[in-house]
Amino acid sequence: MNDKSNGSVELILGMVIGGVIGAAAGILLAPQSGEKTRAQIKSKGEDLYSETKTKVENYKETRLDPKVEKLEKDIKRKMAEVEKKAKSINKK
Repeated sequence: MNDKSNGSVELILGMVIGGVIGAAAGILLAPQSGEKTRAQIKSKGEDLYSETKTKVENYKETRLDPKVEKLEKDIKRKMAEVEKKAKSINKK
């Protein structure tokens, strides 16, 4: 990966961590019952998980899938070259 894509991953990770810390602080400092707090933590965690999963899937589709496809094409091309060379060697 190049530096630009590493920066994108770091930014997303930083946003997720910041969101978790902010949500946890807000929930824990709010005056309410423990049961209600636990339910709120669970709900926020599920929301954050869903949001993070969506962002990761979008990143994968827009950044990784094209690279994987290019790599597959390059490998197939190289394999065809190797096969061609192997056949020419076998003919000798």
